[in-house]
Amino acid sequence: MNAIVGRIEEALAAGNRVEIRGFGAFSTKNMRAREGRNPRTGERVVVTEKRAPTSASGHSFCSSVRPCVTHPQS
Repeated sequence: MNAIVGRIEEALAAGNRVEIRGFGAFSTKNMRAREGRNPRTGERVVVTEKRAPTSASGHSFCSSVRPCVTHPQS
């Protein structure tokens, strides 16, 4: 398991997307620089640009955890 996670980390660090069919996909998202606030003091701070990891669950994986919800046609 550690080997698999390590390879996913390497791919994401290189800017690649990783998809495991039926389980999900992992990628990174570029977050723009912005102004934030220190929650303790309320002081304004600059949050620098960064990449954040994101993931999306595959349909098969979600279906095995909970039943699929069907949406009525509009």
